[in-house]
Amino acid sequence: MSDGKPLATQIRQRSHSAKQKLYYKLGLKQRGYSRAFKRALRKARDSGMLVTQRGRIVRASVMHLFAPNTSRTVAPTAVLRGKVYRKDGSVDDLGILSTKVITDAFVNYLVDQLQASSGGIAGFRYHGSGISSAAENQTQTALGSEVGSRSIGTQTEGATPNVYRSVGVVSYGGAFAIVEHGLFRGASGEVMVDRSTFPAINVDSGDSIEFTYDLTLPAGN
Repeated sequence: MSDGKPLATQIRQRSHSAKQKLYYKLGLKQRGYSRAFKRALRKARDSGMLVTQRGRIVRASVMHLFAPNTSRTVAPTAVLRGKVYRKDGSVDDLGILSTKVITDAFVNYLVDQLQASSGGIAGFRYHGSGISSAAENQTQTALGSEVGSRSIGTQTEGATPNVYRSVGVVSYGGAFAIVEHGLFRGASGEVMVDRSTFPAINVDSGDSIEFTYDLTLPAGN
């Protein structure tokens, strides 16, 4: 116990620390702790996110006081899935390739369309792909390095009425390592809804990739 503090002080501090840990382990109410605080403390303990007694107490109190309910956040979400159709007839179902990122350009376009008497919002069905692995960013307006021609995708509802789904099949006339996908308003240029990146999908001439893009627009408060 030679850390520079008087022996009596060290004993008192260690005794208090041991008592705190015992209270915490047994779930007993400690002096000055409300029932609500104790519930938050137990929740933090059970989550396994906290590693120290002091950290547990601080995190639990902050969550209880300043973030009582974080389950009502409403934001659009995007999911991209893929299947590869090989020229030999085989099919590789790749499942989910990417989630996020809705672009600023698309959000701004939606706001402009809500102010317009007519418009072309129904045009967001063109699927493009490319070979640039640059990180996704919401400020992007195009793919990093687009290859081949865009595919005109279908336009349907997804699993629920608030999901916009577009399925497009992009065919390739050469060998590429496809690592990015974008959904656009037109066959060239135009507004991009979302740029997704994913591990390389190697394709040869005659292969194609079926991209399924789901955009979920949740309602609530």
